[in-house]
Amino acid sequence: MKIKEQAEELIEKHHQRIVGVVDVNNAFYYAKQCAFVTVDELISSYSQYTGMHDQEFFDSERKYWESVKSELQTL
Repeated sequence: MKIKEQAEELIEKHHQRIVGVVDVNNAFYYAKQCAFVTVDELISSYSQYTGMHDQEFFDSERKYWESVKSELQTL
């Protein structure tokens, strides 16, 4: 999935769960904050694989999610 699409999808998934719980005017903000938490958790989970035989895969996945996080900041 493209980075921008991934970032938008994360926000939308969180937004669907937040609407009705928080003020509609703030729902996007909170959905975006939840998406940041999700991405931060994914990024931090890759640290446990340091030194693994498939390190290149984990490094590329971490870089992908770091790019998604950067994209979230622009939305």
